[in-house]
Amino acid sequence: MAMQTNNVFRIEMIILKIISTKECYGYQISQLIRTLTEEHMNLAEGTLYPILYKLIDQGYIEDHKKLVGKRKTRVYYTITDSGKAYLDSIYDEYTIMCSYVNQIMNWNGEIENE
Repeated sequence: MAMQTNNVFRIEMIILKIISTKECYGYQISQLIRTLTEEHMNLAEGTLYPILYKLIDQGYIEDHKKLVGKRKTRVYYTITDSGKAYLDSIYDEYTIMCSYVNQIMNWNGEIENE
């Protein structure tokens, strides 16, 4: 079965991985992505929050509010069991696709049995 090539790299995979490692709030997720990629990736709020809302709607993550200080609340995100299964699935797809890309990039121009 052929894979969907538009699914090679998913920001949602990165977000799910971060949330599966530790409970986070939105700004914290974007800062972790910047830090872990040595500032090569910057995820804007306009990109992050629609993905978070979509993941909530799909049941892959849950959100809850926590009081921080006297008046400030933050929305924290945690991964669900179905979110963990989905993360495993898209990560497997990603690693397989990377191996195919590597095969093509290392191709010397010849095909066996030609």
